[in-house]
Amino acid sequence: NVTVTRPNSVGGTVIGSVGFDRDETDLDSRAMGQVKQAGGQLKSSKAAAELQGYATPPKNNPGEARRTALTRILQVRDALIGMGVPGSQLGVKPMGAPESGAKDRVDIVIKR
Repeated sequence: NVTVTRPNSVGGTVIGSVGFDRDETDLDSRAMGQVKQAGGQLKSSKAAAELQGYATPPKNNPGEARRTALTRILQVRDALIGMGVPGSQLGVKPMGAPESGAKDRVDIVIKR
């Protein structure tokens, strides 16, 4: 497996991005595969990471995007902890609507 990393405009390097279908908050098998790949890196590096969540905002309720993003982050965080990544290694940051990239995702970012 080759891991592609990219800089993150919020600070840090994205080591994984977990995609979600619009309005979905549960991890499907594809998303779990993405979490497992990043989780292996986090366990071996022991680096501090931030989970940054994004969601498409409903037209009539933009605040809902941040709540959906947080729910997704907590799903990813629980899966990483279940894989043995210490919770103290993981920060959370619900971003809401993204400025760029896929609209419905959680980025796993190694902090600088």
